[in-house]
Amino acid sequence: MSNSKRREVKTELSLLGKYNDIISDVHKQVLEEEISQLPPIKEGEVSVHGVYAYDTGEYIEVKVYIRNGLNKNINFTEVPFLLLNNKNEVLARETFNLEKVGLVPAGGARPYKLNFHKDNLLVDKIPIDDWKITFDKEVQATTYVSVEYENLPENMPEESKKVYYEFLNNLSPLKQGDITLDRFSIGINKEGNILVTIVIRNGSNKHISVEEIPVTVTDKNNILMASNVFKMDNLSILPCKARICHFVFPMDVKLDRDMDLSDWKVYFEAANKNNTENIYK
Repeated sequence: MSNSKRREVKTELSLLGKYNDIISDVHKQVLEEEISQLPPIKEGEVSVHGVYAYDTGEYIEVKVYIRNGLNKNINFTEVPFLLLNNKNEVLARETFNLEKVGLVPAGGARPYKLNFHKDNLLVDKIPIDDWKITFDKEVQATTYVSVEYENLPENMPEESKKVYYEFLNNLSPLKQGDITLDRFSIGINKEGNILVTIVIRNGSNKHISVEEIPVTVTDKNNILMASNVFKMDNLSILPCKARICHFVFPMDVKLDRDMDLSDWKVYFEAANKNNTENIYK
């Protein structure tokens, strides 16, 4: 679709959850008024627009709105910005980590402040009425997806569900299309067996089947404790879902009261028992 045929996107104020709870309604009205005065954006665009640039003495504080004209949620990592004058001459350039901007929904306008360090200015000062901010190059927004557990046991205590969901929500953001395996816990039961619990996340748009999972456990000194390839009987995980899996290594580990398992590591590959220390460094 040509640029001239793309429709304009109406963007609305989008705040991170914690700010949405603490910002007053009056402040939200001010932000919404600022958004209403921004130039329109079109479908498929990700836009940044500056509201003010203020010299704090230590840096140049620039308030911006990052607007999402895509039809999906987006997130950012390292993004380069330029400050330009009306002749498109560069006044300043700096790259910012925008992870704290958070997930910007489709049609969302997220307020944020960028602090340009004085060392990155190419002029003595930023003119009050002659500046604008742009991406240094076409921004590559990363799409992330949210997942929920499927097939949790009906008799699982609510407190256990809460712990599992806290773990899920604190994992690193899941990119669209990615499939991840993360260790939830390692333990040793009274029989001396090593117990490993993991969480599998499916960030793709189709269900996946898992036939087998290799799991290796080492201690904090990289000494091999257990390794096995577990048959999963074609475990199926739906799109944007997560599954909890438990593994038992029949062992005879003598559980020392002072044994700390927090430094033990889990790898999702079969161990080379003849060269374990070199493999897992």
